[in-house]
Amino acid sequence: MVTDPALSAAIGELADAVLYGAAGIVGAIMLMSAWLAAILLDACHQLRKLARHLWEIRDEGIDINVEAGAVSRSPFDAEQLVRLYGFILGLWHKRTKLQGEAIPSTERLTLDLAEAVGVELPTRQDVVGIRPNGTTVKSSLLPYGAEPIPAALDPETA
Repeated sequence: MVTDPALSAAIGELADAVLYGAAGIVGAIMLMSAWLAAILLDACHQLRKLARHLWEIRDEGIDINVEAGAVSRSPFDAEQLVRLYGFILGLWHKRTKLQGEAIPSTERLTLDLAEAVGVELPTRQDVVGIRPNGTTVKSSLLPYGAEPIPAALDPETA
């Protein structure tokens, strides 16, 4: 039996703190349980809806005639993607270039990438151009959608 009133008050406050803490933990557990029950209820509802849909498909069959707009396709064609990746590859080469290292032009990288993946890009062939830095170019990439310009001395074009 405790006869000291200060000790008795401290024990009472400690017991109150433990009880309030326990009540808070129980409240948090109840809230989490209610939240989990709501999630599980929604999941069960979605599963019932999916099961109903699957039963309808089984009973009625599947319609394989789909409109072209309903099928999700990339808005870019192969030429646009190769040009984009060639440009990004060229930027990457310029960014990671070592001191004194010679790197191919972005155009050359794009043409090499197109050749590697088998995509035809429109080019102007056998035309020699001199760039401002003094380099000569024998093949040039034409703008998107242009028709390739064949070599002037190609026997098939004559």
